[in-house]
Amino acid sequence: MKFKWTFPYLLFGASTLISSGLFAQQPNKEQLKANDNLSTTKADTALLAYASSMTYDAGTEYAFNNLFLDAKAENLCYTYTNNVTDSQSRIKGKRGTSTYRNSVRKELPGAPVGKHCLYGQYVNLDRALDEANDTLTIIPKSAKASCKMFKSEMRKKYSGPEYAECIFEGNCFESDSLYNAAFNAFVEKQQKQKGDKFDYTAAATEFSKKNFCADELAPGTILIVPRRRGARNQFHAIVLMGRGRIEKGNFVPDNSGRHIYAGLNRESIGDMFKSYDMTFVFAANIENIARVEYGKEFSRIEKMSNEQLVKYLKGGRYNETTLRKMARPALLRLARDKYFKINQPVPTNIRPTGEELCFNPQHGPQQLLAMNMMQKTR
Repeated sequence: MKFKWTFPYLLFGASTLISSGLFAQQPNKEQLKANDNLSTTKADTALLAYASSMTYDAGTEYAFNNLFLDAKAENLCYTYTNNVTDSQSRIKGKRGTSTYRNSVRKELPGAPVGKHCLYGQYVNLDRALDEANDTLTIIPKSAKASCKMFKSEMRKKYSGPEYAECIFEGNCFESDSLYNAAFNAFVEKQQKQKGDKFDYTAAATEFSKKNFCADELAPGTILIVPRRRGARNQFHAIVLMGRGRIEKGNFVPDNSGRHIYAGLNRESIGDMFKSYDMTFVFAANIENIARVEYGKEFSRIEKMSNEQLVKYLKGGRYNETTLRKMARPALLRLARDKYFKINQPVPTNIRPTGEELCFNPQHGPQQLLAMNMMQKTR
């Protein structure tokens, strides 16, 4: 199952920045008219905007960097979940046959056949990282051994304050309304028990430690759920595909749909809340984890000295001599392009002195948006 995903929010964000006047130079009416056709040549792909200002604006650069980081983490998880369903399709048809074990081992080398639910998630996430040429280690190798080890190792690795939205444990509610109803009941009980000593903020903090809503979890979140309802020592690993529905055995995204999961070992896909006990859940929001890790990685690049940036960039479209003539804003933009794998034509009018990275004035924001597309399939 492969189809294109788009990121309309990126275009919206870029359009907002443009309309807010953050770009130093705006095209005239003739330029915009000339750009109209080009801006719609690949309407079915996500448009990743390139900072088109003639001068370096820290606020604009920061906003675009955040858009790119969000998209990079989201792309990783879409590739990952696609890998899981692809693995399912190659294994599922062999279930109940003599070739099942060999099929699992071929698809998931080294898998403990019959207990490969978590191992399969680990392998397919690693494949997604490899496909993106990323070097991150999101799941520690020791965590793939069992669901219990996964919970223990992920708690340990992502305990810092920057990972506040990454690890969830406890009762997973299907909707905000159900979560709020449970919270209000908890508050009412606490008020009766503590009287004048009741603290609303403390109560909210205490409740949130063991309760969360499924809509807080991004597609690609790995969940450890009870293997059967009421179980507290036997677990199963699944991945959240997102909200949607199942059509002919395939996941179809739909923001108003149900929470759909995919899993290995049982090679199944279905309604998460109808299939599993969601009152004793561990969830690792892989997209949020990746977003934090990518941010740290990119921050290290931004803190490089000019000499380090030149070394990071050389061997690509610019030679070392040209790079050394560029000022820091230009080097930072090129480093960003390399890190996020943004494909755009080589600017034709970089100033010989390298004073700043300039674009042809004929290139208005719409054209630059169209130039810098990141295409992704699922």
